[in-house]
Amino acid sequence: MEPFALHEAPYLSLIFNAENAWEHGLPRTLLPFCPDNGNYFCMSALGDSPEVVYWDHNGPAPDRWDDLATWIEMVWIGEYDNTEMENIE
Repeated sequence: MEPFALHEAPYLSLIFNAENAWEHGLPRTLLPFCPDNGNYFCMSALGDSPEVVYWDHNGPAPDRWDDLATWIEMVWIGEYDNTEMENIE
C-alpha cells in the first residue's frame, strides 16, 4: 500500500490520481489519497472534522475511520482486510 504524494510520477501523483478518480465516479466531496485495487481510501470534505472513508467502485462501503491518524494506525501500519472490517464510528 503506497499513498499518493505531490510527485511527478503519475502513479504516485495525488493530483493526477484524484482527477482520474473523480472522472471515474468518485464524488468530489472525497479526496483519494491511497489506492486499493481500483478502490480508494479518501478524506471526506463533509462534516466538522475530516474522516477517512473507503470508496468501493462496486458500491457503498461502510468502512470509516475518525481521522487520518486512526487510519494510519489501523490500516497503513496495521493489517487491513475490508472483508472483515466492521463499521467504525
